[in-house]
Amino acid sequence: MHHSGTWPDSTGSPRPKNATSSGSCDWQSPRCAGHSNPTASTSAPTSARSPAPAWSATSTCTSSRAGRAIPTSSPCSAKPKSSANTSKAPTTASPPPSAGRTAPCAAVVKAVVFDLDNTLVNFTKFKSVSVEAAIQAMIDAGLDMTPEQARQRIFQIYDTRGIEYQEVFDDFLRDVLGYVDYRILANGIIAYRRAREGVLVSYPHVNMALLKLARMGLRLAVVSDAPRLQAWMRLVQLGVDGFFDAVVTFDDTGRRKPAPEPFQKALELLGITAAECVMVGDWAERDIVGAREIGMHTVFARYGDAFGTKHSGADFEIDDVLELIPVIERLNRA
Repeated sequence: MHHSGTWPDSTGSPRPKNATSSGSCDWQSPRCAGHSNPTASTSAPTSARSPAPAWSATSTCTSSRAGRAIPTSSPCSAKPKSSANTSKAPTTASPPPSAGRTAPCAAVVKAVVFDLDNTLVNFTKFKSVSVEAAIQAMIDAGLDMTPEQARQRIFQIYDTRGIEYQEVFDDFLRDVLGYVDYRILANGIIAYRRAREGVLVSYPHVNMALLKLARMGLRLAVVSDAPRLQAWMRLVQLGVDGFFDAVVTFDDTGRRKPAPEPFQKALELLGITAAECVMVGDWAERDIVGAREIGMHTVFARYGDAFGTKHSGADFEIDDVLELIPVIERLNRA
């Protein structure tokens, strides 16, 4: 596993793109505390909004989420990147819509929808470090195999059962021992959870960007292929759950991106149209393709790209989540 992407100046302008993507993988979430099948609402609580000063040709409003008052202020203005680097220089022309999708019509952007893993949280690093910690703890508890052998077996199970599979260490021990040694299992689970606490963090500037977007009066949502409980646990641990008006997970539609249902569910909960919404994600073949097909504006989070994607097919690309602010400003000026 590897994590690619760079961290340029956070005030740089985004780059429009108009090609297609490549790469495939399914990174979502590991075993975590609790195995219940929660039935909590897919929508986070939303408080009343009050009018705020206009910042562009269209009016916005302040918002208060989960009892957290969010004052109104002007959005940040991003500076264009240096023209010396022509490969990253912004262009003024919008890319033509891809075949078979509905082109977004002119409309004020009213909401932003985020993917979760590798867009808000560095899931690739979190997953790798946590599994390594669990493997070492199980070996220290008496498991007789090398770390590399254990790693291969564990990820074979993830490949078969899904990266969110909650019984991965149980199956692993049955596979290598013929039974579950609960002492070894307990050591692995505890080590995994301890490592997770230390490495499950948001990308730089995520909190700042969410705050700025909320101050602009935008409604915010998450669309994730993760199970409901795991998605909410990550949002809560990151301390950003209060920003979101809606959280749509695999449990809510039974479909994974790029199927239209998860995106449509988010639009329904937000009460907006596709042309009024921006989708931000790191996985071109799921986040970008699915959102473009139903007419949403698309932003590729290159900072979270784990596949070395050359052509995302997104309307814009960003190397830092704060670059999303001038994207919204540009769309609202168009």
